[in-house]
Amino acid sequence: MFTLWYSTFHCLTFFEFMVDSPQKYWTFDTEKVAAKIIDKSRLDIKTQRMLAREIKSMESLHHPHIIRLYEVIEALSKVYLIMEYANGGELFHFITSEGRLPEQRAKRLMAQVVSAVNHMHQNNIIHRDIKAENVFFAGPNVVKLGDFGFSTQVEDVYKPLTTFCGSPPYAAPELFKDPSYIGPCVDIWALGVLLYFMVTASMPFQAQTVVFLKNLILEGKFKIPSHVSKSCNVLIRGILDQNPKLRFSMKDIMLSEWLVNQKFPDKLERYIMYPSFENSDLLTEEERETRHQLRNLGITDEMLQDCASRGPRSNITGTFRIVLYNIQTSSVEDASKNSAPETPLPERILDQEFNEKGIRKTKQGATSPNKKSRMCNLL
Repeated sequence: MFTLWYSTFHCLTFFEFMVDSPQKYWTFDTEKVAAKIIDKSRLDIKTQRMLAREIKSMESLHHPHIIRLYEVIEALSKVYLIMEYANGGELFHFITSEGRLPEQRAKRLMAQVVSAVNHMHQNNIIHRDIKAENVFFAGPNVVKLGDFGFSTQVEDVYKPLTTFCGSPPYAAPELFKDPSYIGPCVDIWALGVLLYFMVTASMPFQAQTVVFLKNLILEGKFKIPSHVSKSCNVLIRGILDQNPKLRFSMKDIMLSEWLVNQKFPDKLERYIMYPSFENSDLLTEEERETRHQLRNLGITDEMLQDCASRGPRSNITGTFRIVLYNIQTSSVEDASKNSAPETPLPERILDQEFNEKGIRKTKQGATSPNKKSRMCNLL
């Protein structure tokens, strides 16, 4: 239904030319973005709803390890989702070509994905398609979660869902045997399969057909290679528990022994998705600088206001978001270079004992393991 395409161009100018936009366009520093191209002729009512949910989910999330949505361009035959570009490619391709990750590196990347999924669940969003193909490298040790095509936003994350979504190798057993499932539980199971793949370069359940794969998942039997550390082994088995009620929670994962000295990046300050117009005195420094740069490009405040009602379906709004993102990123980089090193996590945790499940015990009042440095937020 869609293809992904990456290109370097001047602030959406190339896309405006592609779709014969009558709008005047502007150029500034070359910016590389990713585009998800959707064929409108294949958009039925169901897929239209999925597309609407994908856009809504991406606009609701504000995390350094979740792909940003800049703009939605609707042409005669195609819809283009213009997104943040992660230049390192898929985690899946990297592991299949380079082999399994050393555990120390896997820990850092897994902590980033876990923090992203935790942010989603805190915002009542279920991904439902977590897999290595949807985790993208934005740097050697930085990954971002993307592709929210199967995501859904609910009033209560623990309200049962009934739609089977995602990739069968990452599917939780309850998807095959129960009429409904709890969203966070299936996302957590997929994290367990992802972790297994990261440290072994193979899948815990492998079969030639979906029927045989389903049987293996329902049996719940899998082997973990001997090179995998004991603490990682415990974490994988805790996540891949057949019973969703006994399966590790996000908190269990974050407090696990394997991830004891890892940082879980906080959510970002809520993005300024659209320009503010009510009171110019309340503008942030970043938005003031963004407005200044846009005026240099010929985009006036009046033009920004005229496009406000179109939401993300505006090339001017897309340009605003890209410029603002670059300013926010550079300001955090500058601040983090001058900041003092953060106290390592083990020194901040008051109790380093672990229970039989490999989950860290903490005393009441102990510092939360979710406290992050500004540099970690950037990465």
